[in-house]
Amino acid sequence: MRDFCNNSPPSEGKYLVVATSNQNKFFEIRSALGQIGIALYSLSSFPRIEEPPETGTTFDENAKQKAEYYFQHLQNPLLTEDSGLVIPALNGFPGIHSARIAADDASRIALVLEKMKGREDRYAYYICSLVYHDGKQMTAVEGRCDGVITEEPIGGLGFGYDPIFRPENHPATFGQMTIKQKTFYSHRGRAVEKIIPNLIAEFRNYVSGQ
Repeated sequence: MRDFCNNSPPSEGKYLVVATSNQNKFFEIRSALGQIGIALYSLSSFPRIEEPPETGTTFDENAKQKAEYYFQHLQNPLLTEDSGLVIPALNGFPGIHSARIAADDASRIALVLEKMKGREDRYAYYICSLVYHDGKQMTAVEGRCDGVITEEPIGGLGFGYDPIFRPENHPATFGQMTIKQKTFYSHRGRAVEKIIPNLIAEFRNYVSGQ
C-alpha cells in the first residue's frame, strides 16, 4: 500500500482519506490496514479544515459526527475514529474526554496516575469507534483492548496514555511496543480488522459507481 500522507491527493483517481489530524493515529491505521490496495491520505494532504466540535456522549456518536463533517468538506470516501481510555474505578474517566483533560500527553498521564494513586483495582480499557463513510454507505465498528494502568510510565514509544497502559496478558505497555506490535493488540488495530471487509467492498462499489 502506498503512503501519500505528506503529498497532495491526485486530481484524478480514487483514494481513501483517514480523516484525522493526529499523525500517530494515521500511522497506526495505515499499519493495521496493511496491503489493501487503496491509496491513503491523511488530513495533512489537504487545505486545513477546522476540527469539528465533539458533542456526542459516546465514542460512536463522535466518530459518526466526524464522518459526516469531514465528508461535507472533502466529498470523498473516508475513515474517521474516536477513541479513548476508560477506567471503571474512576467512573469511566477520562472516557470521551481522554484527549481534553489536560494540555499534553505528559499532563494527562500525570492526572490519571494521581487519581489512581493507592487504588488496587487498576483495570482499564481502550475503545476505538471507527467509521467508513462515502456519502452513501456508512459502516461503524468498535475495537476494544482490556488491560491495566501501571503505577508509573514505562516506555517512550506510542502516544497518549500508552506508557501507562499494559494490555491484558502481556508483559509490556503500549509505550514499549512498536507500531506493528501495538497494532496486533490495540483497540485501533482490532477496529480496523473488523472494518476491512466492508471497507473494501463499499469502496469498490463507490469507485465502480463513479
